[in-house]
Amino acid sequence: MYKEANIICRHCGLKRYDVPVYKGLFPDPKEVRRKFRHPRYTYLIPILFALVILLAVLD
Repeated sequence: MYKEANIICRHCGLKRYDVPVYKGLFPDPKEVRRKFRHPRYTYLIPILFALVILLAVLD
């Protein structure tokens, strides 16, 4: 099963109408987000740095 889409290039202005777009053509957005999200340890260093600064300011 497919849907039809109208496609217009923003760069050159080429137009295509009623192009068939199949379900498997594009990946699921949730799957893409899960695949490319940052690992949790990425946020560890900025949090520790902010904590050290906060403790230095409060003392």
